[in-house]
Amino acid sequence: MTESPQISVIVPCYNSADTILRSLQSALSQRGVTVEVVVVDDGSSDGTAEILKEINDDRLRYVFQQNSGPSVARNKGVSASSGDYVAFLDADDEWHQHKLLKQFEYMSQHDLVASICDVEEQVPGSPATVYRKPQLRDKREEEIVDLIYRGKVTRNTPTMMIKRSAFTNVSGFDESLRNREDHHLLCKLASVGRMGTLPEPLTIRHVVMSSYSRSYNALRYYSDTLLFHKKMHTTFPYLDVVSGVRRTKVQSVKRALRSYSISSVLKIVFDRTWKKVIEL
Repeated sequence: MTESPQISVIVPCYNSADTILRSLQSALSQRGVTVEVVVVDDGSSDGTAEILKEINDDRLRYVFQQNSGPSVARNKGVSASSGDYVAFLDADDEWHQHKLLKQFEYMSQHDLVASICDVEEQVPGSPATVYRKPQLRDKREEEIVDLIYRGKVTRNTPTMMIKRSAFTNVSGFDESLRNREDHHLLCKLASVGRMGTLPEPLTIRHVVMSSYSRSYNALRYYSDTLLFHKKMHTTFPYLDVVSGVRRTKVQSVKRALRSYSISSVLKIVFDRTWKKVIEL
């Protein structure tokens, strides 16, 4: 690479051989900005590395790690990159070709430390759905944190662009979290600067079975999300965490019912350990 990148694109992947070329093509085809793309392979065993070797582009870097989860992979990717801004793209999603340019201009215009955008979600066999996010730019920190915590700002990771200095200031993704780590990061960022929502669906999220978010059973989802509630309760004690846990119970039961796991439903419904987890 002869020109220093403005934006570092971090792509964590795990057994993503079937989809990663589409994602990387959308990242490397961004118009109007200088990018580098850092792929962090989270212990793949499906030939992902061999596919990446076929891409002849000096803007692309490959980092391998033993399977440690997407938060570790994203943080490692940021550490291995050099752009003034960082953006995250999952290995089964893609961007419109002006996504990074539009966010870069939007952040510069409004002096933001982070931004998100709307999402177009595609499920095989179904019409595409656009998910609109609330505007965050003129809201106070407490309002932003409450919106994010209550699940009103979702499908965030592949839409985010963050100033490297702000990402470093809040210590990046919490590597102990396996669910809602994007929500936790955005809430931390709200405490160090302004953020905003670019109201355009510039990210295409493909819902496929190989996604991190789909390879999840209900009990693991429940326990992982309880840890998120604990972190949020510790950092933002004004939040209504009891209502948050109730929402998680409902979502977890729905997951269990979809997999016909009645034993999981009963464990989640009658679980009382959450009171100790969030220290109430």
